[in-house]
Amino acid sequence: MQLADLFLVETYLILPKKADQVLVFEQDAVPSDIAQYFKPFVRSPRYFDAPLLDDTPHRILVCTDADVRTDKALHRFIQDAKHKLTSEYGTPPKRRDWFIVKQTPAKVLWQRRHAERHLVLLNPHGFYSYDFYRLRERISEAEVDLIAAALLLSTPTWLFKELFGRTNLGQGALKTEGTDIQKIYVLRPELFSDYANEVAQRVVARPALPLEKELQQPDRRALDDVVFDVLGLTQGEREAVYEAVVELVRKRLEKARSV
Repeated sequence: MQLADLFLVETYLILPKKADQVLVFEQDAVPSDIAQYFKPFVRSPRYFDAPLLDDTPHRILVCTDADVRTDKALHRFIQDAKHKLTSEYGTPPKRRDWFIVKQTPAKVLWQRRHAERHLVLLNPHGFYSYDFYRLRERISEAEVDLIAAALLLSTPTWLFKELFGRTNLGQGALKTEGTDIQKIYVLRPELFSDYANEVAQRVVARPALPLEKELQQPDRRALDDVVFDVLGLTQGEREAVYEAVVELVRKRLEKARSV
């Protein structure tokens, strides 16, 4: 089956041009008089080492029109932010509600641009996110950790990401759009035992490493073996999957260095 059979793939957050410069703050820089309106925000994968999100260094303004009308400090902040966008960035907002964050957080975040690591973020606390597709489960909440970790973090998924992604970016980056993600092949969750979830929890709790070092980690090999066992792959076929991933990543990185 394909990933779209298990997850609804919802688009990334789209803000007006440069709006992130006035609506997103580091946690310790949030204006104290309106701090209650700032929510945890996953801005970029570069701020995270491990797949499991327990905290994030950024906060984003999340409020309603009614909040702005009734809270004088918030109203003043919005007006100042609008002036800054116009005077400093030359990007005056075109919509009256330009500051409204229209997003429902999801528990799995798939980044759009990929370098050497394979990192799918698990978002159990429901943080808001920026440049990530949100994967919303079509199944029960209890199963999502198993699927996200055992399927999306496995090396076979990594391989499909490399095959279906787009390599026309600079610096050897790979890009996956929503339609690319939906095509990725995955296995049915009911095929996995509880052991798969136990192994996956070890992988999500530690930093995702660069390609070849990651593929040598015992917990990753154990996670992949769970998937390979269901597929019935021989040892030679398993090694071929690893070799294919290494070759695809190496080729796009080497191509970037040669330009």
